[in-house]
Amino acid sequence: MIQELLANVRKHAQADNVTVVLTERDEGYGVRVSDDSVGFVPEELKPVPGHLGLTALQERASLAGG
Repeated sequence: MIQELLANVRKHAQADNVTVVLTERDEGYGVRVSDDSVGFVPEELKPVPGHLGLTALQERASLAGG
């Protein structure tokens, strides 16, 4: 998932800097990926055929107990 997030930053964010923070939490880990991108409004995104984007990442996190 982190790899996918970083690929999305590279492809779409127009960011100069990315920070990845990995922390231990209870019986697992937490991760935060942030950047200095141009930003976007998730509700305004239109689906692109063949691209699952944030929805797929949210589903994968949920399945992993996140």
